[in-house]
Amino acid sequence: MLPGPLPEVGRLCLALRNFSGLPTAFWIKLVAVVALTIAFGITFAESRRPGPPKLAPKLGPATGLLALVSIIFAVVAFE
Repeated sequence: MLPGPLPEVGRLCLALRNFSGLPTAFWIKLVAVVALTIAFGITFAESRRPGPPKLAPKLGPATGLLALVSIIFAVVAFE
């Protein structure tokens, strides 16, 4: 058995037979996690380049906000 919420999502998808029946909070969380991943990737890529970072200082507050939104909506989606 896998740890975490993955089995719950799998059972929910099997019960609904598709992803269209998932709650709106789940989709908001998913969008926030994808945006967080992209922002983190951009920040990491800039840290590997020589010279001062251009986007990383602007993405710092956004990544914190995206992380907070994804955690809040994960709790709401799976309560």
